[in-house]
Amino acid sequence: MLRIGSSLRCCCLCLLFVLFLMTGPVSTVTAAQNGSVITLEVSSTGKGSLDKEITRQSVEVMKNRLESIGITDGVVEQKGARRITIGLERTGSEVDWIIDFLLRPSRLEFKKVKDASAQDDASDDTETIYESRLDGAGKVEQIPYLVEKKPLLSGDVVESAEVAFLPISEGNIPAINLVLNKKGAEIFAQATEASIGGRIAIAVDGNVISAPVIRTAITSGWVQVTGNFTTEEAQDLAKAIKSGILPAAIHVADRRETGAPQPVAAGAEANVDDLAGVPVQPRAENFAIVIGIEKYRDIKGVEFAAHDASTVQRYLTKLMGYPEENVVVLPNERATKSDLEKYLGVWLKNRVTPQSTVFVYYAGHGAPNPTSGEPYLVPYDGDPNYLETTAYPLKELYAGLSRLKAKQIVVVLDSCFSGSGGRSVLAKGARPLVMTTEAAPALKDNMVVLAAAGGSQISTSYEKGGHGLFTYYLLKGLKGEAGAGKEGTITVESLYRYLLPQVERAARLQNVEQTPVIMPPLSTLKEMGELRLR
Repeated sequence: MLRIGSSLRCCCLCLLFVLFLMTGPVSTVTAAQNGSVITLEVSSTGKGSLDKEITRQSVEVMKNRLESIGITDGVVEQKGARRITIGLERTGSEVDWIIDFLLRPSRLEFKKVKDASAQDDASDDTETIYESRLDGAGKVEQIPYLVEKKPLLSGDVVESAEVAFLPISEGNIPAINLVLNKKGAEIFAQATEASIGGRIAIAVDGNVISAPVIRTAITSGWVQVTGNFTTEEAQDLAKAIKSGILPAAIHVADRRETGAPQPVAAGAEANVDDLAGVPVQPRAENFAIVIGIEKYRDIKGVEFAAHDASTVQRYLTKLMGYPEENVVVLPNERATKSDLEKYLGVWLKNRVTPQSTVFVYYAGHGAPNPTSGEPYLVPYDGDPNYLETTAYPLKELYAGLSRLKAKQIVVVLDSCFSGSGGRSVLAKGARPLVMTTEAAPALKDNMVVLAAAGGSQISTSYEKGGHGLFTYYLLKGLKGEAGAGKEGTITVESLYRYLLPQVERAARLQNVEQTPVIMPPLSTLKEMGELRLR
């Protein structure tokens, strides 16, 4: 009996060892009674191998950052080419702060400030960046600096960053001491020698924290930075810089708490975020741009927009045959005006072929020109008061896509019309984008536009589903409920016929009128032939 028991124990141990080799170690966080699991998504470069390396580097930076703030229970793992999973034995507001700290780009740059006399000489080689200060009345003022776009130095030359305190008559003020590597010290010495009497702006993530006048060449490789920051802000910044700069924009794709209720999406009538099923063979000629701006730099955000975008990206790659490397996702700060111009105007043009299907999705703000009524998409850095210079014209989106030599182009806009002016009152979750049938120019015969609402309606969010209302039913339809014909294929026509009553009904339950729009109308669409989505 003893021998049999020993053999059985040995077999069990061997089996456990084999299972360990097959599945890897079990995360202590996922097994914890009270913890959080966060899934992050790294923005795509369009090149799978490069995405994988950027994600690997991001994992290392995040591990360093967790260590710098004394968190030893965190588990950071790379999942595929562009996903990162973080497990923490913590919940609530503490996790909010940790995520914010981990996702700060902390892009440190030293930029030469142009002479005051040259402030009107802006060119393609210069840009204006701002320093925020409190004036004598306690109001925030923005101090502009015209600087050279190309930085003199960036944070990759910093070997160490520590907080110090400088004594002044009112007490001690925090400062950050930076030690540069040999290459950085040499470049900084040359730059400061050439800038004596002028200024060098020190900026973090595009915001000036200090712009000192250079009195003499700095040859020691040691730089002391002071600015309008608190001790806590200085400590966080020093830790982030020392831990390394994130090599790409990253956003939260999912977050859940173990041992706690599931997120709102799980309580929806159908979990559109769950994509378990047979994978679809990718078609190399398909390309997509997916934009979701939930947080804006200067204006109120759009509820669920980034989550909308990340979920649409998964549908494209898992259900609709778009190769992962052919789908560019632009969430939040990744969706600046220049990003929209680059990817919508250049990236697609350089890749699309006559066999390509192009899919463009947008969730975010927009605004009408108050004089002409012309609609604009408002990017992350857009200003509704200066639409012509900071926003992306909707007509340019259509015109640029029309120039593509593609087989089929589908544009989906989860946004709505608002022409009430800069002080219009919007319902909670409303997305104020101009979107009328009159706003669209004549579309090319291979292009169709699906929009969340028409006229002056508002496009609402769907809290129960964790998405924009229109996007929720868009996903539900693509998942299979909009299937048509014997094979259950989904076409643009079948999807719209499904969306129209579903969105109208759900919107009325929220005391809102919302009618999805299709352009061109269905009568014209039939003449174009079948536009198959999956």
